[in-house]
Amino acid sequence: MPTWGEILNELNGTVAVPGGPPNWDLVRRKYITALHALTGRDTILYYTDWMGSAGKPGTSIVLGDMQGMMEVHKDLQGPAST
Repeated sequence: MPTWGEILNELNGTVAVPGGPPNWDLVRRKYITALHALTGRDTILYYTDWMGSAGKPGTSIVLGDMQGMMEVHKDLQGPAST
């Protein structure tokens, strides 16, 4: 398991243009793939900037969020057979 500093270094190594943004998706997919290989299970990530949005109007988890999560879960595979 890498440290946050190691992940930041890895992200900084993915910058295509000097001063450009890191390739967050490339690194994110790498770790999701590694987690799937380790567990043999489908992987879902749920991200929210709830703490960064706290107190702003409209900041909440709503029924649509739950329905979206149910939709994502409906076709998940169980663990890989051993």
